[in-house]
Parts: sequence; C-alpha cells; structure tokens
Amino acid sequence: MRKTLSFPLIILFTGVAFYFLHFYIMGFSAPKWQIGAQLGHYYVFLTGVNLIIMLLMAYLLEKHPRTVGMTFLGASLLKILVSLLYLLPLFTKDTVPYPKSNALHFVIIYFIFLTVDSALILRSLFRMNN
Repeated sequence: MRKTLSFPLIILFTGVAFYFLHFYIMGFSAPKWQIGAQLGHYYVFLTGVNLIIMLLMAYLLEKHPRTVGMTFLGASLLKILVSLLYLLPLFTKDTVPYPKSNALHFVIIYFIFLTVDSALILRSLFRMNN
C-alpha cells in the first residue's frame, strides 16, 4: 500500500518540476508573455486530472489488481476527452493569443504526464508479478 500511495507525490513532483523546466526552456525560444499565463493553467489542470486517475489506480492495485490495465486504458481515454473539452475554447475563441502554440504546449505536457503515468503503472504491475 505504501508504494502506491507514492503515486500522488510523484505526480505532484512531476507537475511542479516540469512546469519550471518548461517555463525556463520556453524563455529561450519565445517571449514569456506569449504563453506564460496559459502554461500554469495547463499544468494545474493536467496535474489534477492525473492525481485523480493515479489515486484510482492506487486503489485498484490494492483491491482489484487484475482490472488495472483495462481501467487505466479507460481512464486514459476519459482523460483525452476531458482534455479536448478543456481545449475547446482555445480553438473557438479569437481572444486566445497564439492558439497553435498553446495547443502544442498542452500536448507536450499531456504526453509528459502520460509517460509518467504509464511508467508508474507498469512498474507496479511488474512488481506484483514478481
């Protein structure tokens, strides 16, 4: 149980660390005002969604380990749908500056979290089988 409770801490650390790294790297390539305010919102949104998913996965790893794979697949699909609903105003409003740049940054963040989530789940499943 203790190992799966580290999931939320890893997700929080990932969100904070990659936010500062992303913001720092972005400072070299574009003015910070281009996307700086949006970047924080994206990290908060995806960190929150991933925390919910990983808490569910931690519970399932303890209680129903055989259902983790399919549940993770379903949760990932749900995360894609929720993310698209979150991004919909970005593509429908003319007031959002640099919509393509914003979408690209969101996708980068999304795949960072997807990689971390997948690695955590795979590591936990491999440990359970050994």
